[in-house]
Amino acid sequence: MVYQKNKKVVFTTSIVVDELNIQIEIDPEDVSIDEHLEMVNRVIDNYSLYEDMARKKIIEDFLSQYDNIWVDEDHTELNQADFAKNLSVKRISFLSNTGIDFIYDEKRMFGFHSLVAHSFDGEKFEYTSMLG
Repeated sequence: MVYQKNKKVVFTTSIVVDELNIQIEIDPEDVSIDEHLEMVNRVIDNYSLYEDMARKKIIEDFLSQYDNIWVDEDHTELNQADFAKNLSVKRISFLSNTGIDFIYDEKRMFGFHSLVAHSFDGEKFEYTSMLG
């Protein structure tokens, strides 16, 4: 784990899941590092569960947008399975003891943007955004 003084993200590290290198950003913000790491460890230990919830929310919020707005002559409409195949987690950000962001690479479906699933309670992913 690398400490980054005077940066927005305080600690960074990475994990490898299914041969995919995922960057981890850790910022305990207003809670103790021990309390914060409890959440980080819970999510990492249950990575498949949390990633599945985040991925489903990304698909729910962005599949129709892709099919209705971003499809062009070089790209065809996608079903859920094909859309999901284009998503890969590139970073997970942890903020305080409840904030989790799963940041996905989207293989140029949205022109090199990142798709983000947000959890503000540390359990459910109810919000998404597009970065870039």
